[in-house]
Amino acid sequence: MPIPNLTGYYSLDEAVKIEAKLIPTDELISLVPGASVHFQFVGRSPYSNDFSKVKLVLQEKDSDGKMNDLLEFTNGAGMLNIPYNNVGESYTVQHVGRSSSYKVRDVRTYRGDTGDTLMAVLEVTNLEKRYMDAAKLAANFKTPAGTVFPAAVSSIDSKVKPGGKALLFLTATMPKGYPISDMQVLIGEATTDGKLSAKEAKPDGYVNAAAFWPPQEDSKVKDDLKDVNLTPYTLSINHIATTLKLGELKLTFNYELTKESVETNTEGRKLIIGFEDEKGNKSFTREYDFKDFEAAKPYDITKDTKLRLGKTEGLKSRRPIRSSFSSWRR
Repeated sequence: MPIPNLTGYYSLDEAVKIEAKLIPTDELISLVPGASVHFQFVGRSPYSNDFSKVKLVLQEKDSDGKMNDLLEFTNGAGMLNIPYNNVGESYTVQHVGRSSSYKVRDVRTYRGDTGDTLMAVLEVTNLEKRYMDAAKLAANFKTPAGTVFPAAVSSIDSKVKPGGKALLFLTATMPKGYPISDMQVLIGEATTDGKLSAKEAKPDGYVNAAAFWPPQEDSKVKDDLKDVNLTPYTLSINHIATTLKLGELKLTFNYELTKESVETNTEGRKLIIGFEDEKGNKSFTREYDFKDFEAAKPYDITKDTKLRLGKTEGLKSRRPIRSSFSSWRR
């Protein structure tokens, strides 16, 4: 049979009517005998609206365009609560053609001069038996007191292989020094104009929402440069040497850069390596763009100044400086 032409509306405490848009979440165009299809009904209401009972009236449009009531579903306001997942737990969305699981792997804080940036690393696993695009998500960070900070979600252009993983970066700007302990991560599949959002579409809502208690942020500073976590990359640096000649500092080191097998988007991310003298005065910094990590090495690698996947010995970098220092530290 064809997919039913359904619509409906919400009634709050039998007093307020809210039109509902139907969003199909299964990639189906017909139903075989015994099969089922899932829908989401989305209605918009001010977050301050208080009610105790919600009723969904399900309707079907006939061939003459007339709306006929089919069913009514009534429940308490508690049915709108978002399910929570503990640290390390995965949230699974089972929909035909789009089945995926989600897990928060890591959280990080980047301190700025006027504000702080909170980032969560979200792992997405493709549970389908074919390649698929990662669903476009909407995300927020929420404090225990209920304050919500909208988060930007990185996009991925490449498809995710069956059983494969993708990493999405959720970032939000916080007021300088804002407490972020016990912050929760909220995600949902983004919607636009009553349907799941396309890649370039601007979301106006979301469905299949879930919340996560993220892992504790690891703020310990490593005392060496071995296995530095640059998700999804890992960097190890050794045999660091510096020479100072005629006002020019030359830095040389060996490194190994590896990547885990995931799809991700590292646009705009950079690694900054800096040297300081004993008194903490910055004297040398160098930026390495993540977009160069997987680019092919040039024919003459002795002149290469970028970080690449694999092992490299004797990478050189030079900077003119104004004064000399007798000792250095990493």
